[in-house]
Amino acid sequence: MTRSHLTLVVSNDVPCPESVSGLGQKSLAKVLDAYRLRVELPDRWSAYVADRFGSYEVAATFFGVTGQTAWNWFEGLNRPSADKMLMAQLSDPQGYRAAFIDPYLVDPAPLREVA
Repeated sequence: MTRSHLTLVVSNDVPCPESVSGLGQKSLAKVLDAYRLRVELPDRWSAYVADRFGSYEVAATFFGVTGQTAWNWFEGLNRPSADKMLMAQLSDPQGYRAAFIDPYLVDPAPLREVA
């Protein structure tokens, strides 16, 4: 019985210049607190839709979801799907940024650059 295997072929004939394009970039993990985002999103979304739409019926109509889904959002029981987040972002850029982007950015001043 023969086993197939993978062979890696490397050519050292072509020089690889030092890349400087990565200078000045920051690691995303140091800029975004992903765990906090996941934990807080249902409550943050609840506050956002309640403030922006006033009732779950209006939110349900705007987003094209059932009344039950909108009610779950108002109660902070569920997070929205990506398309609903995008609808909110496109229809209310400043409100969306204030509610969902700015609170999760870490102060960039103490970050060191990753080369």
